[in-house]
Amino acid sequence: MPKVRRERTKYHAPAPRNASAEESTSPPVDDDSLSSKKDKRKQRRDEWLRKLGAIHSQQQRQIEAEKRAKTVVIGDMMPLTEALEEVQALATEKRPVPQPAQPVKTKTRKHRQRELKAESERFQQVLSLPAFKKDALGALCEHLKFSETNTT
Repeated sequence: MPKVRRERTKYHAPAPRNASAEESTSPPVDDDSLSSKKDKRKQRRDEWLRKLGAIHSQQQRQIEAEKRAKTVVIGDMMPLTEALEEVQALATEKRPVPQPAQPVKTKTRKHRQRELKAESERFQQVLSLPAFKKDALGALCEHLKFSETNTT
């Protein structure tokens, strides 16, 4: 007894058609008109990929919609745009170019030695002061107060 040929039952929904996918691929072909097993397998795979792509794009749209829903715009944006225009106007104005600072002259070895000798002599004079010998911290505080009033 020969076997009865039955039509295949579909267990899943057909893949949604994407407009861009239809344009890029060949026109849809009925399963009956496909000639080989290879063509049928390719057709099934294409439908499966379209279905996955549709699901992925739907998820992406949903995520983007949630992000837009979380972003809250408060009040009128006009003051912000006006302020932006003012900032752009200030940024485009030409600023005077500062003149480069004059190069610092490097001290010669002899000059540095003279300064070091003068500084050590000054330090020895400070150490020999009776006010510094009596109360070093108090003398320093008094000197700083005096130097502050002279500079201001």
